[in-house]
Amino acid sequence: ENSLAAPDKITLSKTSYTYDGNAKKPTVTVKDANGATIAKANYTVKYANNTKAGTGKVTVTFKGDYADFAAMSKTRKNFSPPLPVYQPMNFLTS
Repeated sequence: ENSLAAPDKITLSKTSYTYDGNAKKPTVTVKDANGATIAKANYTVKYANNTKAGTGKVTVTFKGDYADFAAMSKTRKNFSPPLPVYQPMNFLTS
């Protein structure tokens, strides 16, 4: 039986970027249902679609003591062409 509080919320270190053609990889913090931070050793982070126009995604997959919990993700609205180079990039909750 798993007595750990379930992962509940993903927070990103930065939610708005200026487009520069480089991959954006904000730091991820995961909190459980009690508001406690889950150690980074208990999950991996995968970034997808984080350089081009469209919707970017951050997926957190749990491991170790948290391996029984489902993966969580956040999506981000990227740029849609032909926006100028200096438009903000925003992360949105999926």
